Amino acid sequence: MAKPKTESSRRNFESPKKNDTFIAICNLMLESAVYKSLTPRQQMLYIYCRNEERHPKRYKPDKNDLTQFYFNEAIWSDKIDPTTGRQGYCLYSTNHAMHFYRDMDALIEKGFIRCIYRGSKNRQRNIYQYSDKWQLYGTVNFEVMQNEMTSSLLNKHNKQIDKPKSPSKEEENQVKNEGVTQIDIPDGKQNMIVINEDEVDTTDWTNRIRSKKNN
Repeated sequence: MAKPKTESSRRNFESPKKNDTFIAICNLMLESAVYKSLTPRQQMLYIYCRNEERHPKRYKPDKNDLTQFYFNEAIWSDKIDPTTGRQGYCLYSTNHAMHFYRDMDALIEKGFIRCIYRGSKNRQRNIYQYSDKWQLYGTVNFEVMQNEMTSSLLNKHNKQIDKPKSPSKEEENQVKNEGVTQIDIPDGKQNMIVINEDEVDTTDWTNRIRSKKNN
């Protein structure tokens, strides 16, 4: 039985460096329905997010908690850092930043990561953290809290709450089937229009119609 790999047991096709770092993703996640529901680009984004855990040249939000990480534009884009000369992962173009934010929000919505600090209001970087909620996705126990969302995802969430609920087909058919009944009242008395059993007083429409016919 093969022994688990350690950092000192790199194989040549993996890396020429024997002490190179690596990431591990369990088969249970790769074969899960929720991971397969991600787009290929979202799956790749998650792999690169996981790579931040042990990246030797990254500044960590908390050195004592490697599950926390930054993933700002200098990391995901094709931009070259003028001070270090290093380039980002080239996952997204800087001209299409909206694609990155949309995919990152998808990872949060499905429980793979969470945003534990929204830095947009203070012009700072977001802080993300790996999450195990994906294991509950599709169950009644799955829920993404508002304090785990990015600013863009929170705005999307609030818009869905404020958006008026569209009537169902049954409700639309019920409205169409509700008739308007006009009750004829003798001359000198007001007509009544009955709508949904609510009586609405009107002027003497019958007399007005008759007077027009006579003219």
